[in-house]
Amino acid sequence: MRKEKPVTEADNYEKLLFDMFYGRIFRTAYYIVKDEHLAQDVVQETFIKAFKHIDSVKDGYKLGAWLGSIATRTSIDLLRKRRNYVPLENVNIDKVEEFDVHASPVEENMEENYIKEMLHETIKKLEPPEYREIVLLKYHYELMDKEIAELLGININTVKTRFRRAKQKLKRALYQEVKGEETF
Repeated sequence: MRKEKPVTEADNYEKLLFDMFYGRIFRTAYYIVKDEHLAQDVVQETFIKAFKHIDSVKDGYKLGAWLGSIATRTSIDLLRKRRNYVPLENVNIDKVEEFDVHASPVEENMEENYIKEMLHETIKKLEPPEYREIVLLKYHYELMDKEIAELLGININTVKTRFRRAKQKLKRALYQEVKGEETF
């Protein structure tokens, strides 16, 4: 038979915090990761981190804001971990037929898959990482510039500048890839 651990005041406090802020933290996480299961993972990780560092909260500091910032950073970290593979099924490849007017459907499919894979690999190598992050948040996670700025805590003009520079680098890199040279 198992001995049950007595419920402490700290346990009650943690449960109270969880009950009070679960909805808010879940909405924050879901807004960023756009997936219910991932958002639940973020919520769990957020509260684990919060309970480990609850003593570091200063008196008068707003717990909701503190938990929200932990959730935001945890969500971003999760996206960063998951960005190593970006499924590009929805990437619009402009008319694969232009490459070979007489291509069979099988050849067209192979060509399209090759282009998607080349784009995926080029994005993975995009430097600096801030450019790669902006491209993924904009295209893969379909966030608007304002949302990206809020998420990363940077100015919207910085988002636009990084995105423009990232597109230029991607264009050069893809051109070089087609020519058979590495650029990054």
